[in-house]
Amino acid sequence: MVVEHTVPPRSTLEQQAGYSIQKQDKSRFWEVRDAAGELVCLTAYRKGAREVVRRLAL
Repeated sequence: MVVEHTVPPRSTLEQQAGYSIQKQDKSRFWEVRDAAGELVCLTAYRKGAREVVRRLAL
């Protein structure tokens, strides 16, 4: 049995939540920033940054 989940595109989720994900210059880390531009966290992987935004948006 295949279960399909409907998840909005990543950029839509980020925009709705008011967070942005940016790659640091000359680094492997990804920044999660809030609408005011304040750093929320750093992650090693973009997938991890997306998960942080998803959880904060709940």
